[in-house]
Amino acid sequence: MAPLRIGFVPEHFSTPVYFAQKHFSLQAILIPFPSGTGHMVTSIRAGELDLAIGLTEGWVAALAPLPPTPSSSTHNYDFKIIGTFVQSPLCWAISTGSTRDDITSTTVLRGKVMGVSRIGSGSYVMGFVLADREGWLRAPSSDGSSSAPFDIKPLQNFEKLRGAVNDMTADFFMW
Repeated sequence: MAPLRIGFVPEHFSTPVYFAQKHFSLQAILIPFPSGTGHMVTSIRAGELDLAIGLTEGWVAALAPLPPTPSSSTHNYDFKIIGTFVQSPLCWAISTGSTRDDITSTTVLRGKVMGVSRIGSGSYVMGFVLADREGWLRAPSSDGSSSAPFDIKPLQNFEKLRGAVNDMTADFFMW
């Protein structure tokens, strides 16, 4: 039997997986995804992983049905969530460039550029959680238009997100 292919974000939450492999002979190939849950969603859908440990919000967002289109009236549930791994809440930081004296609170982020690792990732989803908390989300008007709380700039990974807030191609990101 081939070993399990387990995807994970290399953070302290992943320590038990390493521990199980080292001390309890877990027969698995551990595949780190420093780019986050959104990248794991793509990989599990492509059949490159057997199991993945990531941010719940990212997995839920990937499973959430989209409005039907003429070519697709159903949603393909190509993976499922089987449980939780960590019960404590994950605290998210709102990060901006080290010289961005113009950004001093969350209230100034509306209408700015939010860097995300990828659409559907935790950094993307949590930006909308922030927008909802701040009251920036509005239901579409009767003509179907709506106003986004900020512009989105997908940047793939933490290194590029950090660089973007420092060179001002993005105003903030959440990680």
